[in-house]
Amino acid sequence: MNEQILAKRLKELRESMNLTQSQFGDLINVAQTTLSSYENGSKTPNIDTLYNIAIKCNISIDWLCGLSDIHKTKNFSSYSDIFNLIVNICKSIHIDIEEYHYSQDEYDMSLIVKNPILNEFLTKWSKVKAIYDDKTIDADTYEIVVKSLIDKYTTDTLKYDNFVIDDMHFSFLSNE
Repeated sequence: MNEQILAKRLKELRESMNLTQSQFGDLINVAQTTLSSYENGSKTPNIDTLYNIAIKCNISIDWLCGLSDIHKTKNFSSYSDIFNLIVNICKSIHIDIEEYHYSQDEYDMSLIVKNPILNEFLTKWSKVKAIYDDKTIDADTYEIVVKSLIDKYTTDTLKYDNFVIDDMHFSFLSNE
């Protein structure tokens, strides 16, 4: 964890919420003087405090600690959050981008997944999403089924795989 980034992001978070140090300290259950020491980098909050901040402020601990540029793990606040996520996924899994032109002004873009585990998940998820979209199941059931699908892949760890593009070698993570 980079303490300078953590200090900067804590202050940035507090200021984005338009709170004083005292108000933010009350929110996260720390004294104003403790928060001040976090923001100036002379102290580092423990994991329980970081977790508390993440939950109460609806932000990602990874962002807070400087491990990610994505502020939130759910309910993205801007296209930038989504774009950062896509770029980071493409750093981990081999995904091609294809463009289909219909006319000069009309075209579609597609992400082509080259990972069999991700393809398997996407196939299963698309079936569940289809029955949710046609209102065969409600939102609560959809969330439970999707969580169950995701949980099945907890033990599937990513492994490096090499491939070649235009005579340049790249290493991407893959389960193959």
